[in-house]
Amino acid sequence: MDPNAKVALVTGAGRRIGRALALALGDTGCRVAVHYNHSEQDANETASLIKAMGNEAITVKADLEDPTQVEDLAANVYEQLGSIEIMVNNASVFDKVGLKEVSAEE
Repeated sequence: MDPNAKVALVTGAGRRIGRALALALGDTGCRVAVHYNHSEQDANETASLIKAMGNEAITVKADLEDPTQVEDLAANVYEQLGSIEIMVNNASVFDKVGLKEVSAEE
C-alpha cells in the first residue's frame, strides 16, 4: 500500500456502476472509501476486492440525505485515509420498476 496514493471516495460503491468505478480506482492504486447506505454486504465485498489488488479500502455507511451523516462520512474518510482527492458522486435512489410502470410525474 502506497501511503502517498490518492484518496478516492465513491458514493453508492457497493453495486453496479459504483462498484465498477471503485474497483477501477483501486486498480490504479488509489486508496478507496467505499460508501453505502443499505448495501453493507456488497460494499464489504467491493472493499475486499480492492484489498485483494494490494490497495487500501474502507467501507463507510451514510444516508446522504442527512447533512450530519455526510459530515461524519467526510470526517471518517479523512481520519482513516486522509484528504479526499477524488470524489465520485454515484449514489442514487434506485427503484426496481419497469419503464412502463413509471408515470410522467415520476
